[in-house]
Amino acid sequence: MRRIIAILILALAIVAPASLSVAQSSAKPLLGVNIASTDDCGSEGPESAKSLGGACVVHVFSGSPADHAGLVVGDIVIAINGKSVPNALALYEFVVGSSVGDSFRLIVTRGREELVLDGVLTYWQPCQ
Repeated sequence: MRRIIAILILALAIVAPASLSVAQSSAKPLLGVNIASTDDCGSEGPESAKSLGGACVVHVFSGSPADHAGLVVGDIVIAINGKSVPNALALYEFVVGSSVGDSFRLIVTRGREELVLDGVLTYWQPCQ
């Protein structure tokens, strides 16, 4: 009987970490912003930034990678990891095509300044 219990415990110890790594590897990456096209950005961004395209940040979720990186409402993301962000869809596609734990470097315009913001994508947890 003790031998069966020991084998069962060992089996659980082997299976549990494997199932956790599968769950983590299938996790969806999260930046933690709501974005819009620069046409929908209103007076938040300068006209010169609007002409470059980009993705306008309309909401930053507290505690998210975007928040930790320093993004604020009204920022216009014009590049990520050295690639141009012509519109909101391009930023969305970058995040969906990434993995949890990937680093990112954003180039954003804020007012008349251009800033470089760095962070790491975390995983998305649906509300329960």
